[in-house]
Amino acid sequence: MVFFAKINVKCRLFLALVFLLCPAMSYASEGAGVVIGMYEWSAQNLKVTHFRNGDPIPEAKSDDDWNKAAENGTPAWCYYNNDPANANSYGVLYNWFAINDPRGICPMGWDIPTREELQNLLYEVGRKGGSKLKSKSAWVGDLSSFDEWRFGAVPAGVRYIGGLFHDLGKYTYYWTSTSKRQDAALYFSLGHKHDAIDSTGTFSFLKKGTGMSVRCVRRVSYTGYTINPKGTPNDGIMFIDNESVNRSGHYGSALTECKNGDIIAFYTNVSGKIFEGHGIAGWSEYKRSTDGGKTWGKPTVFPYSKKVWDINKITGDTLPKGKPYIAAFVRSIITAPNGTLVAFLSRQLANNRDNYLGFKTPVYILSHDNGHTWTEPKEVDEIATSKEISLTNDDGASFVHDGVIYTVFIGGYGTGEYSFYASYDNGETFTKLSEGLFRNRKYKSNYYYMTAKALDDGRFIVYSYDLNDEHYFPYVISSDKGRTWSEVKTTYMAKRVRDAQMSEKIGSYYFMVGRSGSFGNDPMNLVLYASKNGIDWDSGQYLKKVQKTLDSYSAIEVVGKYDRKQTKKVLIQGSVGYGVGACVNVKHWWIEDVK
Repeated sequence: MVFFAKINVKCRLFLALVFLLCPAMSYASEGAGVVIGMYEWSAQNLKVTHFRNGDPIPEAKSDDDWNKAAENGTPAWCYYNNDPANANSYGVLYNWFAINDPRGICPMGWDIPTREELQNLLYEVGRKGGSKLKSKSAWVGDLSSFDEWRFGAVPAGVRYIGGLFHDLGKYTYYWTSTSKRQDAALYFSLGHKHDAIDSTGTFSFLKKGTGMSVRCVRRVSYTGYTINPKGTPNDGIMFIDNESVNRSGHYGSALTECKNGDIIAFYTNVSGKIFEGHGIAGWSEYKRSTDGGKTWGKPTVFPYSKKVWDINKITGDTLPKGKPYIAAFVRSIITAPNGTLVAFLSRQLANNRDNYLGFKTPVYILSHDNGHTWTEPKEVDEIATSKEISLTNDDGASFVHDGVIYTVFIGGYGTGEYSFYASYDNGETFTKLSEGLFRNRKYKSNYYYMTAKALDDGRFIVYSYDLNDEHYFPYVISSDKGRTWSEVKTTYMAKRVRDAQMSEKIGSYYFMVGRSGSFGNDPMNLVLYASKNGIDWDSGQYLKKVQKTLDSYSAIEVVGKYDRKQTKKVLIQGSVGYGVGACVNVKHWWIEDVK
């Protein structure tokens, strides 16, 4: 009897474990999806009966139960006609309070569609593209449903607040997460008499106590490449260990591949105590790799940057009060078509934590021997004021296209505007082509983040940053090589982005690396996105999480461009916090095997 008692205890424990796992297991069957545009939609109607954390969603088994849930604003689900046999074909119906509950009903990584995602669906299939989504069977009548997107929409019907079931076989209704007012929310529908998505021809709303079907959605995730170190997020490859010497590498990464195949990687060497490492009390240095990034040489101090800092006559980690202190940093470096290196430097006050005040006009310095020696500095624009042009703040703001160097600058913080310059003589001189790229956008203030590239169709794109909504990334497009620009548009970044750096195209992809915003969930991490057109970006992935400080600034460079025997790959350099304050080390990641 003791033996059997032990078995029974084990069985009870096993059954309890299975019960706990059942909600999660039910999600696994919901994971398959269909890709429409930049989104993946679940291929079947949801039929889970537990929230994502395992809590049960209350089942409304009677009209009274359903009506009370609507009145109280509480979650509820039901089978159509309260018949469990309908679940296999049609899923189950949920009120809006169930789909909007913070515990979540979609599998991890999936969400209830928003208005914007519905708009993307309409854009891809057309407002009259209902037949492209409807299943080939189960609908009343013969509407020649083709289901070419394999969405498999079935006519699951609806349940109204009073409890009435209606439209099985004729209509299907899908919730979105977008609320219009306290008692109504957006939905979309497909019907047996028409091919429209939403029979009214406009977005429609119903009471939140209504029962509708649910399709979950997530941003597409591109996988045609590998990242090293593997297993992201991770700690990356140590490039500059500032922690061991109480220094910091705040906000100064810049990368370029030389024509001879060497890689030059700039970073800042600033005090880890002054402004807790967040300032620019120091100078620029760089390392060189002669073997494609496998090994790196010793640090080389950038002469002009160190000279500017030494004029301040600062010793130790204290800035004496009563005078301004100027620093000059390499913000961007580009390899000209003839092999000349062009390093752009900002010059600004070092005696403030936020290091965006007191700009002087930017300068640039050339190297004709792959970064071994450097010329004297030259003004980018001798007649411009610092309010008009103060810096190119990010490495990704410079690029080469058809033998010309292009660079974006911005004027004094909060007052300046974006300007676009070109050099037709390998960096010897620069000419302003246009200004006011983002002039008509209503920012909280004019931010000094930017990245720019030539797209593979020949158009130029310049990205900025909007503090008020880090999910929607503002950009402008030029179809005439930077002389005129489109109205400001935005693209969606699933994990948000700040201070983004965009690569040129390699294989099928452009890459974007930056901070995962400064607000909301999961901020301050180093995030990587991929895109096939340079405008629509995938769901992104974290390279490094749990940032301890206000950094995750980065640079990105395609290497292997000048040797046909070499396979192209992408080097990412990012700042990663240590300790407290804003002190950072500098780490590397590689993108390889790009398809």
